Amino acid sequence: MGLSVALTVRAVRNFLGASARILFKSKSLVLLVGAMAVYLGITIFLLHSAGLWNQSHLKTTVIWVIAFAFVSLFGVVDAKNERKFLGSTFKKAVGVTVLLQFVSEFETFQLPVELAIVPIITLTAIARELSGPGKQRMGPSIALDWILMAFGLIFLLKGCQGIADRPQEFFSAGTFLEFFVPVLLTTLYLPFLFGTFFVVTANRFVAVLKRRLDADLWRYTRNRSFVAFLLQPHGMVHLQRHFLIFSPVSKSEVDSSIREVRQAMLRRRLNNLVSPAIGWRPEDAVRLLENRGFKTGLYSRGYDGWGATSNPVKVPSRGFSLNSIVFVLHGDRFCVRKMWLELSVFDIEDKELAIEMFKECAVELIKKSAYGDVRGQEIQLAAGGGPVRYGDVCYSLEIKDWPAGGFELTLEVLGDPLVERSDLFGRPAE
Repeated sequence: MGLSVALTVRAVRNFLGASARILFKSKSLVLLVGAMAVYLGITIFLLHSAGLWNQSHLKTTVIWVIAFAFVSLFGVVDAKNERKFLGSTFKKAVGVTVLLQFVSEFETFQLPVELAIVPIITLTAIARELSGPGKQRMGPSIALDWILMAFGLIFLLKGCQGIADRPQEFFSAGTFLEFFVPVLLTTLYLPFLFGTFFVVTANRFVAVLKRRLDADLWRYTRNRSFVAFLLQPHGMVHLQRHFLIFSPVSKSEVDSSIREVRQAMLRRRLNNLVSPAIGWRPEDAVRLLENRGFKTGLYSRGYDGWGATSNPVKVPSRGFSLNSIVFVLHGDRFCVRKMWLELSVFDIEDKELAIEMFKECAVELIKKSAYGDVRGQEIQLAAGGGPVRYGDVCYSLEIKDWPAGGFELTLEVLGDPLVERSDLFGRPAE
């Protein structure tokens, strides 16, 4: 009934139609689905040979393939890190969601009803995945979320009714064995998802390189990158960004770039500690204002050294305005040496609203980045007058008026300026 109502909305119908056209007109998707079918066919054959799968598990397997394995392929396209993606995928296979799904499947509908419902749910789930993550989703995809929840609630209530009517059948060894079939299939499906992630990432990487390098250097870079990042495909994403800034002109520069990216990845993976006298861990610094909406990019080397910059966060305005705050980090390859918030106000009428939000962010940044004894100290924000100590960090506030109107307000946070700066190995700071 909910689906019937939703299909009366033209935007939802167009959205589902566009999703279906993407699925069946893309040759790469057809090949990917075909490879998935072959892989799962071999997996089920091996499980059957080992006595871990039989015909009684057919329905559970079909539902798992359609509702989970098939839909998971579309998550690979948007994934940025194979470890996080595979980890979240496995959690879905062993979490509460699977238990609710299993309870929902305990009580079956009549065959014609199930033949109609399963394809509808599958297409709806795929359309929802294609709509993009989080806030990027369009209006029709929100309606699709409600449709999926409605179907899930109906199945769950019917499953609970079946358990209440036949508790002995539900609480049996055979039933619990069937519960673990999707978990086992998901575990064996992870290598295929990893391989798919590698292929998708490698294709994007190769396509970008081919437009920027000559044929010989392109082949060398491709081969070296595949070997270097075979088990860490997301390294090619970082290397691609590096090449967009520092385009290599020789094989030695390619090797140097790969080595630099691998060292940066190793630093993030080791989760090394940084002494407060040196600075801040990049992995900690990029998250200091995450709750305020500052999504800071990867801490890496650019034209002006090592650093990272957040997305501009819009500030309150009485009308249409480009007023925004940006969070910036700067340092060396091992740690962040200084951080600053930069407020840009183009409409002077929004001055009070913009400064109020800026001060809230500034105070939070100072408190989170501070170390040492801060008892009895208060944060005083006043432009000019030089650095002010808070604990063992110093901060300063500067304002710059623009000739055409508007102004720029910058808060800079530094470690103790009296401490000799060095890197993790005692060498002078870069």
